[in-house]
Amino acid sequence: MNLLIVFVIAFFSLFQPITPSPDDLAIQAASAYASGNYQEALRLYETLLTEFQSPELYFNLGNTYAKLDEDGYALVNYLRAAEYIPRDQDLRLNIAMIRARRIEPVTAYSGFWESIAQSTKDNVTAAELALVGIVLWWVMWGLYLLKFTRFNRYRLRYPILGIIVALFMVITCMGLVRFVVDTQHPEAVILQDDIQAMSGPGSDYLDLFVLYVADEVRIIQRENGWVRVQQPNLREGWIRADQLGDV
Repeated sequence: MNLLIVFVIAFFSLFQPITPSPDDLAIQAASAYASGNYQEALRLYETLLTEFQSPELYFNLGNTYAKLDEDGYALVNYLRAAEYIPRDQDLRLNIAMIRARRIEPVTAYSGFWESIAQSTKDNVTAAELALVGIVLWWVMWGLYLLKFTRFNRYRLRYPILGIIVALFMVITCMGLVRFVVDTQHPEAVILQDDIQAMSGPGSDYLDLFVLYVADEVRIIQRENGWVRVQQPNLREGWIRADQLGDV
């Protein structure tokens, strides 16, 4: 009886589809990319994205979209990778390449808080910023507790403590600004070309200005499938939600 059950299980297992492992999919995607079959590489990388997220996967997706001349999708994935590895030189080079191909030149953020948030994102991850804050917190209290030890008369203790406190406050403020800006006004990238920004959430409103593929914006408001976006120069307008990709 047991042999019969084993035989039935083995028989039906022959007809079960074999699901490639993530490692196999990654190898297949890299092979398709190397051979110039970018559409197949894109399909495989997108399949991998349903399994897990990583900076390497986003970077490879960006490279694939760039080869397909989909600059908007390429930049979205590069910026997603930059959330993990902002100082990677290859990534920075590819982001600069996409930005250089835009119709309108890159504009620095005019808003004060947006500028602070962007300056931190260009150099450190959120986890690194939090780690520095935690380290400074413990160093600060460690120096304070020295007053209860025989090192209480150490002359440089208070100047050093003052510097640590100041650094902790700066790091904390930068982290809070970044968190609030990214939460309230998240980054996004225009995915299509020649998009007409409207004065309200609908096509019957007044035309304001044109957005181009790979332009970077921040999302200010969502309403009925439309999004109010803000450019780095603080100009705002409404576009359809399917015309941009969230970072």
